[in-house]
Amino acid sequence: MDGYQELSRAVLRKTYRDLCRGAGGGRRGTYLSARFFLDTPLFELLCRLAGVRPGFARQEMLRRAAAHRTKEVKIRPGPPGPLV
Repeated sequence: MDGYQELSRAVLRKTYRDLCRGAGGGRRGTYLSARFFLDTPLFELLCRLAGVRPGFARQEMLRRAAAHRTKEVKIRPGPPGPLV
């Protein structure tokens, strides 16, 4: 793997992580930046350098990030229930 491909994949991974973290808890700016980045020519270029189709990558990142955030919300512990 060449340096450009490695760098492209690193940026795409970071974008995905920022999408997964969501907009809550003071992360709104980071989330929005990642979300808007998906619609830029630079995103498409980095996808091509990384060897993935931009449309597919965009769709999958959004789908998986939404599923990740939903799962994260469901598993948050609530108040303790009865022990018996």
